[in-house]
Amino acid sequence: TGDAAGHWPLRLGQELQTAAGQLQRHSRRPVYVCRFAEDGRNVALFGGYGLIGDVLGRIGLENAWTGRVNASGVTSAGIDALAGNPEARIIHFDRGRETRNAMELLRNSSLWKALPAVRAGRVTAMPVIYPSGGVYSAMRLARQLAKAIPHDG
Repeated sequence: TGDAAGHWPLRLGQELQTAAGQLQRHSRRPVYVCRFAEDGRNVALFGGYGLIGDVLGRIGLENAWTGRVNASGVTSAGIDALAGNPEARIIHFDRGRETRNAMELLRNSSLWKALPAVRAGRVTAMPVIYPSGGVYSAMRLARQLAKAIPHDG
């Protein structure tokens, strides 16, 4: 019904506000939100004004990726792009086998091991959300970020 559809914007606002409140007690580090390619050399970085970039801003997180993105708010880059902000946390979507394969290759990569976030243990895996999804994806992302980001100053 029309009433049910009108409920979603209010619910989204409440979820974002709840996540923002929870994150006030957590790290204020900038975050890279990404998805690793199976080759262990490339990464899809989320930024800009796509769903992920928008949710980050609305819950008070700084997106560490400030480079160009496509209309969906994503770009493909080499792993070295994750060195751009040495204070950032890397949050990546766990896509099962693809991510396991990438992480196995990254464990042996001197570039990966040299990244400040990796050296400091600031790498967090998170369940996948649909980055081009709608209201439900945005709410799920906000909840997951509030749960995944530790109190690491």
